[in-house]
Amino acid sequence: MTRRSWLALLAFVMFVPVGCSQSEPAVSEAPTAETPAAAAAAAAPAASQAAATPKSTTPDEAVFSFLDAVRRGNDDQAGQMLTSTARQKTAEMDMVVAPPGSDTATFKVGETRLVGQDGAHVASAWTDLDPEGGKRTDQITWILRKQPNGWRIAGMATKIFADQDPVVLNFEDPQEMLEKQRIAEEEAFRRANEQQLQATRPEDPFQTQQR
Repeated sequence: MTRRSWLALLAFVMFVPVGCSQSEPAVSEAPTAETPAAAAAAAAPAASQAAATPKSTTPDEAVFSFLDAVRRGNDDQAGQMLTSTARQKTAEMDMVVAPPGSDTATFKVGETRLVGQDGAHVASAWTDLDPEGGKRTDQITWILRKQPNGWRIAGMATKIFADQDPVVLNFEDPQEMLEKQRIAEEEAFRRANEQQLQATRPEDPFQTQQR
């Protein structure tokens, strides 16, 4: 996989400061901040999107609504499909989870596995064009929690590198997300540079098989 392909996946699974872009595993509990500004920031989109965001009665409905909003580039509606803590924490840091919308993207929602009384993991497949113009499909497991307004997304898990464990992202802890983004980007660049060195390294004549 090329560096641009790795970074394309990172662009989907990571979230970034609003001013910088238009643009599944157990979930740890994050403390809830009580600042009036954060509460207002989290509550304002909820009021404006209440009519457009129906109550999700099942986990797979919530994932479908989220991915459909992401595909259409509707950041507000995508944000309403997150847990209240995730909305509040990301609002505090002026961040969004959803990447830019894509007219070429398609998705499928797969099996649901319930976890306890109020948790669920939902499988999905997101297909879009990679930077080289070829089709790329990523398998993502969404981590949900049942809330008074229905099922909402708290995080996700996906494999970024085939030889490593899935990266688990907790949307309720933006600081941890940024650190994982940094580590994943550094690893992507390291692997890309290693591939480039191997491709340009001249063949060792002494390693050529003798007949």
